[in-house]
Order: sequence, then structure tokens, then C-alpha cells
Amino acid sequence: MAIYTVHLPVKARDAVDMADNTRFLRDGFSWGALVFGPLWLLRQRLWLELFFYIVVAGLILLAQRLWGLEGSAGLALLALINLLLGLEGLKLVADKLDRRKFDCCDIVAGSRRDDIERRFFARWGAVPAMAAAPVPPVTVLPASGG
Repeated sequence: MAIYTVHLPVKARDAVDMADNTRFLRDGFSWGALVFGPLWLLRQRLWLELFFYIVVAGLILLAQRLWGLEGSAGLALLALINLLLGLEGLKLVADKLDRRKFDCCDIVAGSRRDDIERRFFARWGAVPAMAAAPVPPVTVLPASGG
């Protein structure tokens, strides 16, 4: 069963705009980030993270040339970086959505993406009805002078 986080845009014009721009982000390990590393970062448009990946890879290559770091050690370091990217890659995407003014508003579980979307929007449609319930008036009593 897959678990998705649901991210809604903060500055949506209306409910239709909000529904069209809703992002469902699968939680868990990213095999694409593990195997393809920088290409996955490029596809996700994580430009700053891609820049840091290239800088670290360049530093590893520089260490191989200047200090005689073994080729297999450099490859192992890059594999560890890709493993870290596989573990934390989807968190980087969620952080990008936060920077783009999306709020993580829900967590939905299901077996298929269509079911997850249907389940979220069915639940989301019920929320405005509950939020529109009348609020009882607040009575303000004068402060006692004493």
C-alpha cells in the first residue's frame, strides 16, 4: 500500500484552481534517484541540489587527482551520495513544494494513484461543509472596576 502526501497551493484563485494544482507526492524510497542521481534531480527541477551534487562529484574527482584517492573509493563515495539521494530525494521534492508556497495538508494511503486521488478529493469536499458551520457569537462582558 502506497502512502502519499498531498500538497495544496496556498495562493489558489478558487477551488478549481486549487484542485488542478494539487500535488500528490509518494512517500518512501526513490529508486530513480538512487540509479540515475543527477538526471533524477534534473527531471525534478531541483536546480540547487543538482548544483551541490555536481560540486561534490567534482570535489571527489579532484581528491582522486590531487591526493591519489583510489578510483573505487571515489565510486563508493558517489554510490553513497546516490543512496542518500534515494533515501531523501522525495523529501527534497517536498521541500521544493514548500518553497513554492504549497502546504502539506493531508496524508492518503491506497493501492493505486487513482484511488488515492479519489479518496482525497472525496474527503476534501467534506471539509468546507464542516468549516462553514455557524460559529456561536461571543459575549464580551465589561470588566469590573474594582
